[in-house]
Formats: sequence, C-alpha cells, structure tokens
Amino acid sequence: MKNKNKKFITEPMSFLFSDNLLSGGEKAPSDIILLEDKDKSLRLSLSQNLPNGYLVWQDLIENSVGEFSLEDNYSEAEDYLEDIDEEYSDLQEEKTLIYRKSRMKKTNTEYDDFYFEVLDEVYYQLKMLSIQRYMLGYQKKSLLEKMFEI
Repeated sequence: MKNKNKKFITEPMSFLFSDNLLSGGEKAPSDIILLEDKDKSLRLSLSQNLPNGYLVWQDLIENSVGEFSLEDNYSEAEDYLEDIDEEYSDLQEEKTLIYRKSRMKKTNTEYDDFYFEVLDEVYYQLKMLSIQRYMLGYQKKSLLEKMFEI
C-alpha cells in the first residue's frame, strides 16, 4: 500500500461520529441555494422533474462517484475503510435501536425523524468522499469535497 494520510482520508467518515453531523454549517457559499423547508428539500431530492434552475441531486452524486468508481483500486479503498465502516455500523445499530424505542414511546423528535430519514444518503456520500480521497487525493473542484466543506 502507498503511504496514505489516514486521518485525511477517513475525515469524512469520522464526521459520521460527530455531534455536528447534520447541524448545519456557518453559512452556505453564495452559489448554493439553502433549502430550510424539510418537506420541500426531501421532495426535490427525490424528484426527477424539477423546476428550472434545479438539478437532480442523485445524478450529480452518481456522476461524481462515476469519476473514480470503476478504477482498479476501488476495492482496495473500500478495504482501507473497513475498520471505520464497521465501527460506524455498530454505532448506528445502537442509535437505530434507541430511535425505534423512542418512536414506540412517541418521544422521538422531528430532528430524530429527519436524521434517520437522510442518514443512509449522508453515509454513502461521506464514504464516497473518503474513497475518492484514498484514490485521487484532495480534489478541490469535486462536488463531494464542496459538500463536505459546507
């Protein structure tokens, strides 16, 4: 294996353990439209028929991932992240159990619902950024890097 900066590579996936996950950034860059209406943002994120000026989010993500996902060392990158991936899975199992119990007791919050509604997608995007960093290093113009900066 090449000499890799593990902290840099795993930084996006490590963010999954942070209390700051989904807490919002300081301020979005001027070229970013911030949607604060949860229902509208979820509806738009899943739609293929968007108003003018909007792009299909999933297509953008998949195009970004497509730039490196077919490379020979993709599996090597996944193996490199296996430990943090397992640690995250264990933590999420615990959190999911607590969340399900809170839903049964009707003590869950709107934030809890939102968190678990978007978590799989957030996980995927952060993992893909870690894989991209492993394979290509820092890519300033990458959509995945730009998202992580926000």
